[in-house]
Amino acid sequence: MCAEFWQTSTVFPLLLTIVQTAPEHPAEPVPANSTSNQSLPPSSLAPTPANASSGCELDVLNTLGWQQAFNPNGYSVTAALPLNCSSITWQSLGCLNTLTNLTLTGSLPDLPDSWAANNSFAALQVINISSASLAGSLPNSWASTLAFPSLKVLNFSVTQLSGTLPPDWGQRGFFAELEELHLGMTDITGGQQH
Repeated sequence: MCAEFWQTSTVFPLLLTIVQTAPEHPAEPVPANSTSNQSLPPSSLAPTPANASSGCELDVLNTLGWQQAFNPNGYSVTAALPLNCSSITWQSLGCLNTLTNLTLTGSLPDLPDSWAANNSFAALQVINISSASLAGSLPNSWASTLAFPSLKVLNFSVTQLSGTLPPDWGQRGFFAELEELHLGMTDITGGQQH
């Protein structure tokens, strides 16, 4: 079982809690105010810090109808992903470099590899996708020393995620700030300690 593996592991130095039960109070969906049906060109949405400074963050927020949440000093988004969200926009959420808390509800595509590219989500401390309609597996590519440098809470409970915890997630230096990993009521199983 995954809890036994990760509780005996020392690879997440700050990991305090692994929760394998459903949250008592799952996030309530707050529909995004999205009226735009446009898709941004791929070149403007590469999730890199360089493009974030040139407007990628504001472009993605505007496309999703979340622009009112933006604050250059940090902000939170709690919303359902708009039905018209293109795969390019979904993959480009990583350029939201001042976002600190992301809570998504509703039907979501697979978790993209691109979210782990080049210090994506530089300020993100919480990813809460509990109770969302999310299937697939956890991306091994997220185990990168450049990915999620500030992430403290990762909550995937009550989703249709399946498979095993990616082996690279347990390597030293990855998810260095992680304190809580919520996998309750998923079909994620543990791995073998290396």
